[in-house]
Amino acid sequence: DEKNGSLAYSYDEIKDKEDSIFVKTMINNLKKSIDIFVSQIKDISNDEIEKYEQIRFKDSKLKDFLPNSRTKALEKIENYISSEENQTLVVYGKSGLGKSSLMAKAIQNEEDKCNTSKKVIYRFVGSIANLSDTPTLLISILKDLNIQEEIKTISNPQTGQNEPEKIEEFYYRIQDHLSSLKTETIIFIDAIDQINNEDEFLWLPQILPNNLKI
Repeated sequence: DEKNGSLAYSYDEIKDKEDSIFVKTMINNLKKSIDIFVSQIKDISNDEIEKYEQIRFKDSKLKDFLPNSRTKALEKIENYISSEENQTLVVYGKSGLGKSSLMAKAIQNEEDKCNTSKKVIYRFVGSIANLSDTPTLLISILKDLNIQEEIKTISNPQTGQNEPEKIEEFYYRIQDHLSSLKTETIIFIDAIDQINNEDEFLWLPQILPNNLKI
């Protein structure tokens, strides 16, 4: 009211001020939320992120599992794991038949039965971009077994330059690691046909130790 010396605003002016305050408050709250999130994840390692993604992918595949149509296949996997078989077990079939869901269910069953003396390790090859070649896959699996491995760099005396070692040497070391495991271990690898390079499974022991199933 101008006569009384007070300040008057129209409805639109008041609404604009309210919207401005609301927007600023929302932006500030959003920034605070982002800052909190960043502070929470900054100390999370790539290994932990990979592990989370594997669990998330497995859980998503479990939702697609159809027990009535996969009972026999699941029993074969469970019988293999409890047997004295020293070879690997291969599950194969056309795309879309539900192999990944079957694998996820088999993993869950073993985890439910798992005790502290047994390790259940799994990798779904197509779940994250990092698992796109055999060395990366194997290094990742070995980390879960508390084994640190890598493709070594060696000096070439002829050129004087550092070069990666022959990939066969790396694979033979992996083979030795797997053959020397002391803990009861089950390793599940899903969609191994999606691996980029042809390694001819040089890393795989021809005869598995009694405490290892793959």
